[in-house]
Amino acid sequence: MRRFAELFEELDTTTSINEKLASLVRYFGAAPAADSAWAAYFLSGRRLKRLVGPATLREWLLAQTGMPDWLLDETYAEVGDLAETIALLIDTHADEGGEDLSLAEWIERLLSLPAMTSEQQRATVAQWWQRLDAGGRFLFNKLLTGELRVGVSSGLVERALAQLTGLPRPVIAHRLTGTWEPSAQFWASLNAPAGEIADATGLLLADDYLDRQSGWYLQSVYQFTPRWRVGARYDSLDSGTPHYTLAPDGLLSASPDRVSLMLDWNPSEFSRLRAQYDWDDARDDGDTDRILRLQYLYGIGAHGAHKY
Repeated sequence: MRRFAELFEELDTTTSINEKLASLVRYFGAAPAADSAWAAYFLSGRRLKRLVGPATLREWLLAQTGMPDWLLDETYAEVGDLAETIALLIDTHADEGGEDLSLAEWIERLLSLPAMTSEQQRATVAQWWQRLDAGGRFLFNKLLTGELRVGVSSGLVERALAQLTGLPRPVIAHRLTGTWEPSAQFWASLNAPAGEIADATGLLLADDYLDRQSGWYLQSVYQFTPRWRVGARYDSLDSGTPHYTLAPDGLLSASPDRVSLMLDWNPSEFSRLRAQYDWDDARDDGDTDRILRLQYLYGIGAHGAHKY
């Protein structure tokens, strides 16, 4: 975790693209495979689902420090971030930095929390706070709440990995696409020479790609008065099951779908007002985007009824 915390600080304290690129290459070149896979996961914009909410973390911090509510509120207002506030307020003394587990090991610990009771979670997180230094605690809290954001673009991550592996950037971008599980095996697949991929045992296999993609939609529009219409539509896409000879099927599979409802009104023969609401399920993290669209359409030019 400490190495990843140092990378986060390097990326957060510079605006130079070249310096960020150099930091990424250094990290990926030195970190263990599983840590590198998790770092690529977070740096490419993916997140863990929220394990503990900010309100619960605040309660646990009050119990841990014995601070009065008003003092914590004043401190939080000054710092501006709950994760950083916790990192600064927890007093570790001699235990500061006493346990330097890898990023992958800390993620494994985090993912064990849902199986615990609320009181067990509180006691366990309090112990973990004590075992991390300030930088590690900050990242730990961001991971807990699903709010980790790193100041790099996915394109910069692709450039760093391309520079490190010697692979073309489009190959790296393709291998980072879709849903994948961070692991040492995935890292081996990501670093495999072009035209090859690693299976679950880490053995390199020929990369014969086979996939069939498909999509469909169902739409209905009903005009209940001369100027008013209502409609509904369902869209579905299927990326198929990409097959890389003996590599696991479904490595890049995805099946996004969307439900849309619309209402429109034609104030005249050449204009239309439309409201549309979408439930779009296309994200890697399983969340659904809810999108409201408001449109005004105005047609100008000759048509069947007029010559002007």
